Amino acid sequence: MAIIVQHLTTGNEYIFLGVSGGESKNILPTKMLGDFFAMEDADKSRTLTVCDDQGRILWFPVTEMIVVEVDGQKPEELLPEIIPPEPIPLQLDKEHQPQSPENQGNIDEFAEDDDWI
Repeated sequence: MAIIVQHLTTGNEYIFLGVSGGESKNILPTKMLGDFFAMEDADKSRTLTVCDDQGRILWFPVTEMIVVEVDGQKPEELLPEIIPPEPIPLQLDKEHQPQSPENQGNIDEFAEDDDWI
């Protein structure tokens, strides 16, 4: 079972091996008391582990890769067609109906409201 992925910017194809990374923490020492009050900075990077045609193992961010083939078939051949749900007409109450320009009133009526700004 082979999964072929493609790098979005270069177009190079690789064999997918797995997902690595995940949530890790970098511990940053403070200036005053060093590691005693170290600050933890969460790192949530995920990378794909792939190999090229020479067998070299490489890592790429998941956002830079797409799946182009699974066991010799394209993803759209394996997955069912996505059927969007039928739109439901929006029904507003009378009080939530948009008002016509004649009924909206004049914004400049209350000039004294500008005094508090």
